[in-house]
Amino acid sequence: MFIYLEPQRRKIPCGSELTLLAALQRQPNFAPPSLCGGEGSCGKCKIQILAGQVSELTEPERQLLTADELATGTRLACQTFPLESLTIRLVDGNSVSAEYKTSLAMELDQVAVEPVSQKKYLRLSPPAINDQTADLERIYQALKEHQLAAEDIAPRLLPDLPRLVRKADWQLTATLRRRCLVDLEAGDTAGEHYGVAFDLGTTTVAAYLVDLATGRLLGQDARTNPQVTFGEDLMSRIDRAHQGELVELQQAAVACLNELLARLLADHGIPARYVQEATAVGNTCMQSLLLGIDPYYAGVAPFTPALQVVPELPAAWLGLQIAPEGRMHLPPVIAGFVGSDAVADLLALDFDRPQPPHLLLDLGTNAEMALSVEGRMLACSAAAGPAFEGARISCGMRAAPGAIDRAVFAQNSLQCHTIDEQPARGIAGTGLISVAAALKRAGLLNRRGGLRRGELPTGLLAPDDRGIVLVPAERTAGGEPLVLTWKDLGEELVIARAAIRSGIEILLAEAGLSVDELARISIAGAFGSFLDIDDALAIGLLPPIPAERISGVGNAAGLGAIKILLAAGQRERARRLAEQTSHVELSGYPRFNRIFARHMTF
Repeated sequence: MFIYLEPQRRKIPCGSELTLLAALQRQPNFAPPSLCGGEGSCGKCKIQILAGQVSELTEPERQLLTADELATGTRLACQTFPLESLTIRLVDGNSVSAEYKTSLAMELDQVAVEPVSQKKYLRLSPPAINDQTADLERIYQALKEHQLAAEDIAPRLLPDLPRLVRKADWQLTATLRRRCLVDLEAGDTAGEHYGVAFDLGTTTVAAYLVDLATGRLLGQDARTNPQVTFGEDLMSRIDRAHQGELVELQQAAVACLNELLARLLADHGIPARYVQEATAVGNTCMQSLLLGIDPYYAGVAPFTPALQVVPELPAAWLGLQIAPEGRMHLPPVIAGFVGSDAVADLLALDFDRPQPPHLLLDLGTNAEMALSVEGRMLACSAAAGPAFEGARISCGMRAAPGAIDRAVFAQNSLQCHTIDEQPARGIAGTGLISVAAALKRAGLLNRRGGLRRGELPTGLLAPDDRGIVLVPAERTAGGEPLVLTWKDLGEELVIARAAIRSGIEILLAEAGLSVDELARISIAGAFGSFLDIDDALAIGLLPPIPAERISGVGNAAGLGAIKILLAAGQRERARRLAEQTSHVELSGYPRFNRIFARHMTF
């Protein structure tokens, strides 16, 4: 039995015991998103049955799909079992392979270039009757003349060594990593020395191709993490991994890294064998899944990760398609969910250097925060991300064409803008904040996140009274009005806001600081790059300080990962940052519930 996926023309095996979602997840580049982890509660994994028989409608489908959708054969992949071979297509906007890519400004001018591996072109003296030095020792001697010491060689190189040096006419390039000879190539390829840095986010994965000889950033690419098909929030993935799908989650992550790298290499005409170094940063859960480690115990009290410091790994062991002797380096995590991406953030923003009180917020799916004050560093994480990434928001979606990204209330109506000015498909996290801010400025939003219904202008209230109409049916991609429900505003957004503000307040309390003493707030990550600061201040997502003290800093974790890739000394610096940062566990903080409740109002 097979699923035929159109228009991609993919043939995917499927058994009658598997839901369509489970079968599609075996091809992660083509699976629809599943914000709820396949539980039938989010309604996002829509597919259309073009041919073939499937199981009967379920109650969740009757509740989540419209009459028009049901009439055209739309089903939820997580609720549907095949009865025979099928032809299906993903509903518009649900393909993980169609990504909205964002370039993030990066400053690399001041980054030291001292990579762990080095390449050197050598001209060897051929052997003679009066010079019978062995081939390998001849290479070692030539390296020594260039102040490079080699004491070992990768066993892979030994069988072909005599033939290689002679075929190259004794002119070759040696690649050295910590006194070990890891590659030999005929001719001069010393300038072909590359590395790749990955930012393995819960929702988005970014890759950066770097010239290790010059320190120049050659290219960058990004795509949605294919693990979103297993659930968009961390806890869903932890549950799925613990219940037996750890291998599939790891394979999805590795396949994603290889896909991004392959695209970058193809764009620049670079063979994979010239990529000697890789580094990856991510939160504790993402790092565990990449390594094939069950993250379950990091997700339940007392939130203990399997390891803090990861040994340098052979890339081939991980399945990363770079040079045969290439290595993958993962910086240490701090504690709890505060992972190596936070360490990379701190490194990029020089948190270990003297500076006035500085608060860092990385508002991704797993919101991480850090505070630097008088040489002391504190960090925590807050479960705030799902709402901002589209999870648990009725019409939520990731930042992609057609997503509402900002709104204003003018001329007695709510006016929404979409990414690329496409017909509206849903609302992104920045749009959710902007809508709430617009409503609050208009005096229509009360302190609990509810709306003053008696004051709403005509057309804003949904006919079925389930929320407000963001965009009428005639201006949406699906021909149905986009509605933001009372639950979206009054629960999901309020909870996310309260989690972030609680984390900030507790960090400040631990440091003995008041809000007014903050000299700077840096907002990292793709979400922070497009967040309107005035909107965030209007709804109290950020503490009340002058807007000029607040700025987006782009993908600081990506910049930190590149620094770690480029210089061996930055790896030691990252290790010290992780050791010197004090972790504050919010769930165990004595007054957390009281603080959280206080921030449950706008």
